[in-house]
Amino acid sequence: PTGEKSNGSWRELEGSVERALDGAAWKIDPKTIPAAFLPTWQQVELGNYTAAAGMLKKGLLTKNAEVKAAATRVHDYVQAQIQSLAGEAASARTSGDAWRAFQLYSRLATTFAGYDLPAEATAAQKELASDAAVKRELEAGKSLVAIRKAIATAKTDAARKRVSSRLEQLTTQFPNT
Repeated sequence: PTGEKSNGSWRELEGSVERALDGAAWKIDPKTIPAAFLPTWQQVELGNYTAAAGMLKKGLLTKNAEVKAAATRVHDYVQAQIQSLAGEAASARTSGDAWRAFQLYSRLATTFAGYDLPAEATAAQKELASDAAVKRELEAGKSLVAIRKAIATAKTDAARKRVSSRLEQLTTQFPNT
């Protein structure tokens, strides 16, 4: 129900399925969605908001009243999700957690690409990108990505030692990231 993966047991398959389904519910009841709009609804149910964006816009503009009503319900749900995430980001920013706020605004922009996002969200993300703490986190993240690539190609002991040294440097250079 939370969209998280959970472990189960093949020996107790039925019990594992029951535990996974406990509390699960549709975001929007599929019985209220006309067949023509089911692919869009399914994308939203699975959290693929970007994939649904174009189809949802078409649904809102259609002359088919049943599809338009379903599209409106789905759109309202998506807008509530956008507002919730934007509010969480704004709270993090207000509390002084620039990095968390930046991450949430970035997630908002990525997850809901193709939708009209609150103007303050876009402005806040741009402003936070120039924050010293955010720049530091981004720089540390880029370094870690490069180190991960080096780990994958480190075949000799000498190469592994160089990677290990780079990891030590990373922790020294960016201790609180």
